[in-house]
Amino acid sequence: MKYLLIPTLLLITSSLAFANKEESIKNIIIYDDFTHPGKVLIGIKALATSQLSGSDPEVTWIQSRNTVYVFNPYINAYEAKTANNPAWACYDLLHIARKISNEYVVFGQEHARIDYDAFKAWADKCTEKGFEFNYVYDSANRLWDALKYPETVGRGKVVPQGTRFTCVCDYLGTPVQLFTVANIKGNSFSEIFQSTESRANAVEISFMNKEKDYERDVIPVYSEDYDEQDTLTSPTQIELMGCTSLQEAFKHGKYYLRCNKYVVRTVTIEAYADAIACTMGDIILIQHDVPEWGEGGRIVDVNGQVITLDKQIDSTSGKNYQL
Repeated sequence: MKYLLIPTLLLITSSLAFANKEESIKNIIIYDDFTHPGKVLIGIKALATSQLSGSDPEVTWIQSRNTVYVFNPYINAYEAKTANNPAWACYDLLHIARKISNEYVVFGQEHARIDYDAFKAWADKCTEKGFEFNYVYDSANRLWDALKYPETVGRGKVVPQGTRFTCVCDYLGTPVQLFTVANIKGNSFSEIFQSTESRANAVEISFMNKEKDYERDVIPVYSEDYDEQDTLTSPTQIELMGCTSLQEAFKHGKYYLRCNKYVVRTVTIEAYADAIACTMGDIILIQHDVPEWGEGGRIVDVNGQVITLDKQIDSTSGKNYQL
């Protein structure tokens, strides 16, 4: 079961009592070539009995959509991407490209307004971690509400950037910039420590389990030191819409517990615009003298392999240092 195809159920009932039965059937049949692009059509062949009187039959099925259409600016053409990738699912919610009569019709934002590189980087991370998004939107939602489901499963976020749309994701990466006392405004550094006393040491992940015929299932996930803690708190309930795998739900549970364990403080700094070379979602390093995180300053002069700094740096023999 994959996402974004709205099921269409067509029921035709008739109780005609004409003398000429064949002629009456010809009158109600319309011979035309109907097309329903982007829709799932369900055909039902059933015996008209008294059980169908006054109510619609309950019908269940599994529907799938294998690909979505993503515009690749490097080849100036559309590519078919995996529909159950959370990043490409978000891209399709923004772009809504459909292939009709061998032509691509766009019902959403233009591809020029979507950051292809950012979504591809996010999609590659989702593929690497094995995260899949399987969900059917069967009701009208606002765009930002609909995006929350694949964003949560893919550990990312769609962000408006001026007149364009980009995304950020929470995965292991490389720092892109170092802020030091040389480019941080004076007296602007502040550090806030968050309380860890009442934090949950277990979470309950609610999801639709495909191994149980897509019934709602709940899996408890415990922290590594759950048995060692003296006080136990009530588990936090988290709903993962679009997650259908028990293994994937367990991974997300461990992820939330790690965030709960290691996110213990917030640092705030101010810097001038010309000193900021990062954007939202980037990993950065911070050096400052208040918490004594390393040594910071400016380079005064470079002469070959001799670098002159603006202050004296104390070093310890036997330790490696990086400039």
